Amino acid sequence: AAVLRAAKAGHGVGFFSLEMHGIQIGARMLTDLAYTGEHPIHYEDILKRRVDQRARQRIEAAAAQLDALPIKAEEQRGLTLAEIASRARKMANAFDKIGQRMTVLVVDHMGLVMPSGRYKGNRVQEVGEISDGLATLAKDLNVAVIALCQLNRGVEGRENKRPGLSDLRDSGSIEQDASLVIFSYRPAYYLRDRLDDHTAEAARQMALDTCKNKLELIIAKNRNGALGTVDAFVDIGANAIRNASYQR
Repeated sequence: AAVLRAAKAGHGVGFFSLEMHGIQIGARMLTDLAYTGEHPIHYEDILKRRVDQRARQRIEAAAAQLDALPIKAEEQRGLTLAEIASRARKMANAFDKIGQRMTVLVVDHMGLVMPSGRYKGNRVQEVGEISDGLATLAKDLNVAVIALCQLNRGVEGRENKRPGLSDLRDSGSIEQDASLVIFSYRPAYYLRDRLDDHTAEAARQMALDTCKNKLELIIAKNRNGALGTVDAFVDIGANAIRNASYQR
């Protein structure tokens, strides 16, 4: 979603996907671009070729829109930070040649960046090295680097599951190096399991219906602004995020 929003706003975007294959990324982008609340297309249906003619026409229109957006992507797993930096500079040069500046670089996700070997066996130090390297890359290229990060599993075991800075996996260096830390929290995710008790199940289903399209963006660190929570609309199956005022 961040890649598309930035590109649609006219920013040149470099995108490193270290986890998903290109077809998976493309399906998610297409369903976002083709999204309508009344007739959403789910990316799983694209991947499994379960789309009718009308949906196919919308997907083709979205594909034409996607082709015109200033996005350059890499989908190779196992890249080191040095390789990412080298390829990011090539992306920036390629944008320069067409009169477009790369201003956003997305890394999905930093936990899959291969460490250099300098701190082999010390995961905290390895993550710190990667975090510092991405911050340095942002400064060197004068771009906003958006690095996705997994959370510690401890959040699953407590009653209040809204994440905080202490939940960043493996290292406090991420908090230290980042100018902005935003957590996404989707209440419906924790209401999806069925219960045996019928009364509790009815209450769960009612709560799920109320919050199924709710997404909280929790600004936990902001070096240049305020903290707080921004409510948003989400249709997770279509990879679509919109303003909270969006009506289906």
